[in-house]
Amino acid sequence: MKQKLHKINFFRFKKVILSAFLLLSTVLSAQETQFYTALANNGSTSGNSRAPQGAMRYSRTVWLITPAEMATSGLVNGDVLSAIGFNYSTAQSPATTGNFTVYLENTTDVANNKSTAWATAITGMTTASNSTITIPATTGYASHSFAGGSPFTYTGGGLYVAFDYQNAAGAIATTANVALCTTSLANGLKSGQSTTVVPTTIAASNWRPETLLGKQVTCAEPFGVNFSGQTDTSAIINWTGSINAELEWGLYPYTQGGGGSTATVTGGNTYTIAGLTPGKAYTVYVRKNCGGGVYSTWKSIVIGTNNTSPITAFPYTMNFEPTADQFYLFNLGWGNQPTGNVGSWSWFSDVNYAQTPTYFLGSIISSTTAQNAWIFSAPIAMQLGYEYSITYNYRTFSTAATTAPMNFRVGVNTTNSGTGATILTTKTGISTASYLSETLTYVPTTSGNYYVGFHNNTPAAAGITTNNYIFIDTFGVSSTLGMGENSVEKTISVYPNPASNFIKVSNSELAGISKITITDINSRVIKSTNFDAVSEAQINIAELTSGVYFLNIDTTNGSITKKFVKN
Repeated sequence: MKQKLHKINFFRFKKVILSAFLLLSTVLSAQETQFYTALANNGSTSGNSRAPQGAMRYSRTVWLITPAEMATSGLVNGDVLSAIGFNYSTAQSPATTGNFTVYLENTTDVANNKSTAWATAITGMTTASNSTITIPATTGYASHSFAGGSPFTYTGGGLYVAFDYQNAAGAIATTANVALCTTSLANGLKSGQSTTVVPTTIAASNWRPETLLGKQVTCAEPFGVNFSGQTDTSAIINWTGSINAELEWGLYPYTQGGGGSTATVTGGNTYTIAGLTPGKAYTVYVRKNCGGGVYSTWKSIVIGTNNTSPITAFPYTMNFEPTADQFYLFNLGWGNQPTGNVGSWSWFSDVNYAQTPTYFLGSIISSTTAQNAWIFSAPIAMQLGYEYSITYNYRTFSTAATTAPMNFRVGVNTTNSGTGATILTTKTGISTASYLSETLTYVPTTSGNYYVGFHNNTPAAAGITTNNYIFIDTFGVSSTLGMGENSVEKTISVYPNPASNFIKVSNSELAGISKITITDINSRVIKSTNFDAVSEAQINIAELTSGVYFLNIDTTNGSITKKFVKN
């Protein structure tokens, strides 16, 4: 069985906040340092000395960046590396200063084969830098320009990176920093740390630090390009440092030069793109204007907008499959509880573990920390007097041979928060390698918007050493009038069914038909027509493609949903 899950990169699901990029050494004159992400983080973090750690006097670390990882960095054979950078999610306090030696080595290795003896591990590596570093008391990216070492030329393939940080007599941080890391390569790093003695041996770890590598160019492309503050119709583009910049964007996937929208920024590091479509993704290109007709290469990023419009057409179904112009989970209207989560839910793409066909939700427990993670649907407009059926499918998965039990709950709330949610079901000790289906019912006490949430509340598991998941797929909500009010079900007729060109709706009780809405199986509204309380209505469906559709029929006695097939 394939056991490597393809988790969509965390930019699809989480807001990432970047603080100022701190240049800790002098950049070479007449040129600029352009940074490349040689090793991206996957949302994992570490407070040990995976990146330089000011709470330790002595840190020694060596890690591998594989050939496959370097191939996506943008660095090429012949590049002379001139700087290194890391990314901190939690700041240390205070800032600390020490000697910082960087070692580099080209390699074809796909596993970290370095010795656990430090002296042996760095044998054959080039001392690329040997100078002083100040580890900042801030979050975000921090870099160090090489000095006091020998030039190092990248020759393609993989790369070993090592550093030796020593602060024998200066002040050390009383609050440790936390570095963003990736755990994608088993035992990909070896390190040792101490507040008293210089480590001579290093131990294996899965936590490799996010690694930036720099080279000198005439005009460096914008660094740290990201987005934040997205709404249904706008998003804010950010980058590091004040620069003159040009932007170009279009609906994802968009290629630069394709006639999209443009903007110019003079001396800034942010721009708000407005007038976007809810629930869509856009490719944005940013380049630096260095003056005199000199421009950097384009830096691209995919941004997205929220989709907070309430679901009003039933049945509503969500199998978490994006359309071609969607890239993020929040494009679909779903997202993690904004605050208060311990752990999280992610959007996965893997045909081996999806129910239909590729995408699904998942939440993990991979440590001894108890989970408290909610994810919520888009707002669903529910009416008093109706009963709502909530359906979903679930299973578990473990990277070990045996799946560890998981807990989860399903709740409904008037906000996308677990606080005060009405719990519909509680599952404990779930361990199933195939999808199970469940249908829950909910009757709202007032009309309004409601959010359906899934809550990973798996308790701490002593000695857990593997990743254990709960997966959710194929979610749906349908509605019926409450008991005693469903006579409209018996009075409405839909014919012919299947139909080719027209479909008729009649009401035998002469209760006026006021509106008919056609939706597809993904609850997208295809067309909607209002009527003046008629007893019979005819809808032209000739332009519809063949398939299954739903008629949401509003009458003066209530509403009902009927399914029909277009030939």
